[in-house]
Amino acid sequence: MSKFYRWIALILGLQLITITALAAPKAQWVLATPAEASPVKVVSLDGEVWVGRRSFPARLGLSCRAGSPPLQMVLRVPQHTKLWDAKPFMRGGDSPKSQLKVALGGLRQTEDSVFSGLAQDKQYFAFSWHSHGRFIQRQSATHKLLRIEISGAKRQDGRLAAEFHLPEVRTALLEAVQACLPGLGQ
Repeated sequence: MSKFYRWIALILGLQLITITALAAPKAQWVLATPAEASPVKVVSLDGEVWVGRRSFPARLGLSCRAGSPPLQMVLRVPQHTKLWDAKPFMRGGDSPKSQLKVALGGLRQTEDSVFSGLAQDKQYFAFSWHSHGRFIQRQSATHKLLRIEISGAKRQDGRLAAEFHLPEVRTALLEAVQACLPGLGQ
Protein backbone atom coordinates (compact mmCIF):
# COMPACT_ATOMS: atom_id res chain seq x y z
CA MET A 1 0.00 0.00 0.00
CA SER A 2 1.46 3.35 -0.97
CA LYS A 3 1.95 6.24 1.44
CA PHE A 4 -0.87 8.14 -0.22
CA TYR A 5 -3.45 5.44 0.52
CA ARG A 6 -2.15 5.02 4.09
CA TRP A 7 -2.65 8.75 4.67
CA ILE A 8 -6.16 8.60 3.22
CA ALA A 9 -7.01 5.60 5.44
CA LEU A 10 -5.61 7.40 8.50
CA ILE A 11 -7.58 10.58 7.77
CA LEU A 12 -10.82 8.65 7.18
CA GLY A 13 -10.27 6.68 10.39
CA LEU A 14 -9.74 9.86 12.41
CA GLN A 15 -12.85 11.42 10.91
CA LEU A 16 -14.89 8.34 11.78
CA ILE A 17 -13.64 8.45 15.39
CA THR A 18 -14.44 12.15 15.65
CA ILE A 19 -17.94 11.73 14.19
CA THR A 20 -18.64 8.78 16.50
CA ALA A 21 -17.47 10.73 19.56
CA LEU A 22 -19.58 13.77 18.64
CA ALA A 23 -22.68 11.67 17.86
CA ALA A 24 -22.52 9.68 21.11
CA PRO A 25 -25.18 10.88 23.54
CA LYS A 26 -23.79 12.52 26.66
CA ALA A 27 -24.84 11.08 29.99
CA GLN A 28 -26.84 13.43 32.17
CA TRP A 29 -28.48 13.35 35.57
CA VAL A 30 -32.28 13.15 35.45
CA LEU A 31 -34.11 14.70 38.42
CA ALA A 32 -37.51 13.49 39.61
CA THR A 33 -39.80 13.93 42.60
CA PRO A 34 -41.77 10.73 43.28
CA ALA A 35 -44.88 12.64 44.33
CA GLU A 36 -45.89 16.28 44.33
CA ALA A 37 -44.96 18.00 47.62
CA SER A 38 -42.79 15.01 48.55
CA PRO A 39 -39.63 15.75 50.55
CA VAL A 40 -37.85 12.98 48.61
CA LYS A 41 -35.83 13.88 45.52
CA VAL A 42 -34.43 11.28 43.16
CA VAL A 43 -31.76 11.67 40.52
CA SER A 44 -30.68 8.94 38.10
CA LEU A 45 -27.93 8.27 35.58
CA ASP A 46 -27.71 5.58 32.90
CA GLY A 47 -24.60 3.47 32.47
CA GLU A 48 -23.45 -0.07 31.79
CA VAL A 49 -22.95 -3.16 33.89
CA TRP A 50 -20.32 -5.71 32.90
CA VAL A 51 -20.36 -9.40 33.69
CA GLY A 52 -17.28 -10.96 32.16
CA ARG A 53 -17.10 -9.58 28.62
CA ARG A 54 -20.82 -8.95 28.22
CA SER A 55 -22.45 -5.62 28.98
CA PHE A 56 -26.01 -4.69 29.82
CA PRO A 57 -27.73 -1.35 30.52
CA ALA A 58 -27.73 -0.20 34.14
CA ARG A 59 -29.20 2.72 36.04
CA LEU A 60 -27.83 4.40 39.13
CA GLY A 61 -30.34 6.18 41.34
CA LEU A 62 -29.64 8.48 44.26
CA SER A 63 -32.39 9.62 46.59
CA CYS A 64 -32.46 12.01 49.47
CA ARG A 65 -35.19 12.89 51.92
CA ALA A 66 -34.82 16.42 53.30
CA GLY A 67 -33.80 16.31 56.95
CA SER A 68 -33.20 12.57 56.87
CA PRO A 69 -29.69 11.66 55.75
CA PRO A 70 -27.91 9.51 54.65
CA LEU A 71 -28.02 9.38 50.90
CA GLN A 72 -29.71 6.26 49.50
CA MET A 73 -28.19 4.72 46.35
CA VAL A 74 -29.70 2.06 44.07
CA LEU A 75 -28.01 0.15 41.26
CA ARG A 76 -30.61 -1.33 38.91
CA VAL A 77 -29.48 -4.10 36.53
CA PRO A 78 -31.26 -6.59 34.26
CA GLN A 79 -32.13 -9.78 36.09
CA HIS A 80 -32.05 -11.97 33.00
CA THR A 81 -28.27 -12.31 32.77
CA LYS A 82 -27.35 -15.98 33.01
CA LEU A 83 -23.72 -15.13 33.75
CA TRP A 84 -24.31 -13.73 37.23
CA ASP A 85 -26.79 -14.92 39.85
CA ALA A 86 -28.43 -12.12 41.87
CA LYS A 87 -30.80 -14.36 43.85
CA PRO A 88 -28.40 -15.08 46.76
CA PHE A 89 -28.40 -11.35 47.54
CA MET A 90 -32.16 -11.16 48.19
CA ARG A 91 -31.67 -11.73 51.90
CA GLY A 92 -29.89 -8.45 52.53
CA GLY A 93 -26.84 -7.25 54.34
CA ASP A 94 -26.27 -10.07 56.88
CA SER A 95 -23.60 -11.83 54.83
CA PRO A 96 -20.03 -10.63 54.25
CA LYS A 97 -20.69 -11.36 50.58
CA SER A 98 -23.20 -8.49 50.56
CA GLN A 99 -20.39 -5.95 50.21
CA LEU A 100 -19.84 -3.63 47.30
CA LYS A 101 -17.13 -1.15 46.38
CA VAL A 102 -17.76 2.32 44.99
CA ALA A 103 -14.70 3.87 43.35
CA LEU A 104 -14.02 6.96 41.28
CA GLY A 105 -11.76 6.33 38.28
CA GLY A 106 -8.16 7.36 38.89
CA LEU A 107 -8.43 7.43 42.68
CA ARG A 108 -7.28 4.67 45.02
CA GLN A 109 -9.83 5.40 47.72
CA THR A 110 -13.01 3.34 47.67
CA GLU A 111 -16.22 3.47 49.65
CA ASP A 112 -17.24 0.01 50.88
CA SER A 113 -20.90 -0.47 51.66
CA VAL A 114 -23.26 -3.21 52.76
CA PHE A 115 -26.23 -3.58 50.43
CA SER A 116 -29.53 -5.37 50.21
CA GLY A 117 -31.20 -6.69 47.08
CA LEU A 118 -34.70 -6.65 45.68
CA ALA A 119 -36.20 -8.07 42.48
CA GLN A 120 -38.26 -5.54 40.50
CA ASP A 121 -40.81 -6.28 37.77
CA LYS A 122 -39.31 -9.76 37.13
CA GLN A 123 -36.90 -8.04 34.75
CA TYR A 124 -34.63 -6.02 37.02
CA PHE A 125 -32.71 -6.48 40.22
CA ALA A 126 -31.93 -3.51 42.46
CA PHE A 127 -28.98 -3.31 44.85
CA SER A 128 -29.63 -0.68 47.52
CA TRP A 129 -27.27 0.89 50.08
CA HIS A 130 -26.59 4.03 52.12
CA SER A 131 -23.74 6.29 51.05
CA HIS A 132 -21.79 9.25 52.36
CA GLY A 133 -21.54 10.53 48.78
CA ARG A 134 -17.76 10.82 48.80
CA PHE A 135 -17.61 10.31 45.05
CA ILE A 136 -19.70 13.46 44.57
CA GLN A 137 -17.21 15.50 46.58
CA ARG A 138 -14.20 13.98 44.77
CA GLN A 139 -15.52 14.26 41.21
CA SER A 140 -13.31 16.46 39.04
CA ALA A 141 -12.44 16.95 35.40
CA THR A 142 -9.99 14.05 35.58
CA HIS A 143 -12.05 11.75 37.82
CA LYS A 144 -15.35 11.21 36.00
CA LEU A 145 -15.81 7.44 35.88
CA LEU A 146 -17.79 5.93 38.75
CA ARG A 147 -17.32 2.19 39.16
CA ILE A 148 -19.41 -0.06 41.41
CA GLU A 149 -18.21 -3.63 41.93
CA ILE A 150 -20.01 -6.57 43.53
CA SER A 151 -18.40 -9.99 43.87
CA GLY A 152 -20.62 -12.94 43.04
CA ALA A 153 -22.01 -15.13 45.80
CA LYS A 154 -20.35 -18.14 44.15
CA ARG A 155 -16.78 -18.20 42.92
CA GLN A 156 -17.85 -19.06 39.36
CA ASP A 157 -20.12 -15.99 39.21
CA GLY A 158 -17.13 -13.67 39.12
CA ARG A 159 -17.67 -9.95 39.51
CA LEU A 160 -20.42 -7.59 38.43
CA ALA A 161 -18.97 -4.18 37.55
CA ALA A 162 -21.13 -1.16 36.75
CA GLU A 163 -19.66 1.95 35.15
CA PHE A 164 -21.16 5.41 34.97
CA HIS A 165 -19.62 8.39 33.21
CA LEU A 166 -20.33 11.31 35.52
CA PRO A 167 -21.52 14.39 33.63
CA GLU A 168 -19.73 17.69 34.11
CA VAL A 169 -23.07 19.45 34.62
CA ARG A 170 -24.09 18.47 38.15
CA THR A 171 -26.99 20.85 38.78
CA ALA A 172 -29.70 18.14 38.98
CA LEU A 173 -27.45 15.91 41.11
CA LEU A 174 -26.67 18.65 43.60
CA GLU A 175 -30.32 19.71 43.81
CA ALA A 176 -31.33 16.15 44.70
CA VAL A 177 -28.60 15.35 47.24
CA GLN A 178 -27.90 18.73 48.88
CA ALA A 179 -30.16 18.04 51.88
CA CYS A 180 -28.33 14.77 52.67
CA LEU A 181 -24.84 16.15 52.14
CA PRO A 182 -24.66 19.51 53.93
CA GLY A 183 -21.63 21.55 53.03
CA LEU A 184 -21.46 20.17 49.51
CA GLY A 185 -20.46 23.05 47.26
CA GLN A 186 -22.02 23.91 43.94
